Amino acid sequence: MNTHIENMWTTPVIVALMLCSIVSWASKHLTAQDTENDFVTFELVDWGTGVQAHSLNLGTVPLGTTKRARVLLQNRTGKPLRLVSAKVACSCTEAKVPKVTLENKETAKLEFSFSFPNHAKSLRESFQVDLYAEGATERTLLNFFANVSNVANFANNEIVRTYREKDATATFDIPVLLSDPKVLNKLRIEASPELSFLDKQLLSENGNVFVRCRFSDDAARNSDIFGRIQLFGPYVTDPSVVRCTLRRESRVSILPNKLTLAPSRDENRQFIASALIRIRSADSGQSNTTEDELRSVICDDPTGRKLNVDFNKVGAGLYRIRLSVDLNADKPLKEDRILSWNVSFGNASVSIQTPYTFAN
Repeated sequence: MNTHIENMWTTPVIVALMLCSIVSWASKHLTAQDTENDFVTFELVDWGTGVQAHSLNLGTVPLGTTKRARVLLQNRTGKPLRLVSAKVACSCTEAKVPKVTLENKETAKLEFSFSFPNHAKSLRESFQVDLYAEGATERTLLNFFANVSNVANFANNEIVRTYREKDATATFDIPVLLSDPKVLNKLRIEASPELSFLDKQLLSENGNVFVRCRFSDDAARNSDIFGRIQLFGPYVTDPSVVRCTLRRESRVSILPNKLTLAPSRDENRQFIASALIRIRSADSGQSNTTEDELRSVICDDPTGRKLNVDFNKVGAGLYRIRLSVDLNADKPLKEDRILSWNVSFGNASVSIQTPYTFAN
């Protein structure tokens, strides 16, 4: 009876022990296999063949992850080498270098771990490791590099947007480069105060990602407005700033953009230039012959020199301008200068600046 009871207890115990052994064996081997797959292996990096630097490609790595690499280092110096240490360039790199002595043509296994932070400085990250050994006349340099994914940034770092003077608001779309759609909901945008945005949205339409900004120019300024928009988030690469120039389209345009005052053939010491002024209607953008008649034009430069201005109408909203300046008291200036215009028409006036120079 007792023997029967002992057999009843012994059999389950043996089975349990066998199961534990199988699980333990499987765990060790499966874990080892998984760990092997996590490594990028570089075969036989030589030490002593005259090549002191090696470039090793880790492939494409998502931001916010860790990449491990294994390097098989072979002694090719013709004499024993004792590995001493590995010097890494930053705390994002860990190195495991066995302190062993390698005979000629023997190999050692080196292991490295590289941490990729959520925020990258560029689309390509690099890691430098210096290897030192006793008996070597030079060090061996390992340069690891990888392309990063899961990144976001602006497609351009500078944009210029022009909007009509009659518009109270204007909408601009700024393209964003995004390698992984999952990153979109982790991004945010900010604009500098100069831009006075009514709202800013980060949108994705038809596979395209962009920042949509609605701008209001309450001050109704005629000059360009400069500002910046910055992208923030865990997967944003540097630099993540786009410089914006918002240019109000003036109703008055002057052609050419740069004037050249040339010596007059008829009058001694006088320099002249011709230009065209076009005036657009505030409502339709086209010339209006009644509300936009040119009343006066005043031109001067930073020295206070005033230029004589004559104009005549050559078409609807189009005027030909003749500029002249008497230089009896001054010598012509060769360097470029800025000419300030005050153009009055209808019930409005516009100030414009254009460059000009003197011809020899």
